[in-house]
Amino acid sequence: MITTATIAADDYRQRFSTGLAAEVLCGACPNFGCCWNCPPFEESPFGKAVSRHKTPVVVLALVKTESHTSAAGRACLEEALRTAAGNTGGTAFGTGGCRLCNTTDSKESHMQADCARAQGQPCRHPGKAIPSLEACGFNLDATASELLSTTLLWHPDAPATFIGAVVTEAGRAAEAANIITSFAVDTTRQPKQR
Repeated sequence: MITTATIAADDYRQRFSTGLAAEVLCGACPNFGCCWNCPPFEESPFGKAVSRHKTPVVVLALVKTESHTSAAGRACLEEALRTAAGNTGGTAFGTGGCRLCNTTDSKESHMQADCARAQGQPCRHPGKAIPSLEACGFNLDATASELLSTTLLWHPDAPATFIGAVVTEAGRAAEAANIITSFAVDTTRQPKQR
């Protein structure tokens, strides 16, 4: 099951942005500067998404899985976010690093072995790849507890919890939330919309 919460974009930025530079937050990550959906960014993906709307809101989404290795739960959430963004003129934000070009089965799930950025080329999946909220400097622990009524557990044996969002126009927020929650989470199959 996917749960959602909606908040004005300016309020979300004010309350949940860490205010720290990408170099501080992500500088030690192997994807820093090597993946198109990881910092440093020429322009903040979140700021760019917000600027596209007159009254921008953030529709947050959360999925909890039964397993700590549930890639299917993450894939389902990201498909729900992409669909909601596409249908409402919004922009999707996922969780963790992009895995679209990952060609390894490494336990280091954030590793991006084959992103075109490392070769100085444009993204191979510009319509599908989505940046994460944490790559844009947002505190997901606070987001989860204050807006989504859950606690993130950072333990390798804990069930996985994935958070994402769609930045869209306030008048389309309910539609985006309905689309997101219409996705059935099945951790053994591909994501399917009900």
